[in-house]
Amino acid sequence: MKFGIFDHMEQRVPAGGQPGDDLGALYEERLLMLEFADAAGFVRYHKAEHHFTVLDSAPSAMVFLAAAAQRTKHIRLGSLVSLLPFYHPLRLIEEICAVDHLSGGRLVALAYHSLEDRAVKHALAERAVDTTPLDLPVPLPSGRPQLRLLTRGAERPSGGELTRNPRAASARLRAA
Repeated sequence: MKFGIFDHMEQRVPAGGQPGDDLGALYEERLLMLEFADAAGFVRYHKAEHHFTVLDSAPSAMVFLAAAAQRTKHIRLGSLVSLLPFYHPLRLIEEICAVDHLSGGRLVALAYHSLEDRAVKHALAERAVDTTPLDLPVPLPSGRPQLRLLTRGAERPSGGELTRNPRAASARLRAA
């Protein structure tokens, strides 16, 4: 059996306190939790993205995942939701690529809709091939693949997952 973590990173507002009073301590607690989870053999950590609510104290998943990548060695990291209207498409792609490099290739993409999965599939595939022209005798450093695919095709939910949550039927997991 494999274990993973899904995290909203809810704020605990102390009696008489204000939301955000101790975000630094909350971030450090979560990073320590991830260190322990990594050492204990957890395989995945997924960070949700929400805005304007105490349900999520780290609304930029990529920033938090970059910090997590520096504190862990094995656990695969992923953002479950990126609210695209809040991002310029090129900036989001660059942030995802930066976290992928900071994590040593442990960033995971999860898509819930066939159109999303198709976009993830093509984005990963085009970055996983050598782009050196075929007529050159040696590969160019600039043509090296930017990432390595960790899954062959998309992983689908198991029968047990579907029994517990039938809405997961459309989920697809790809890792690079």
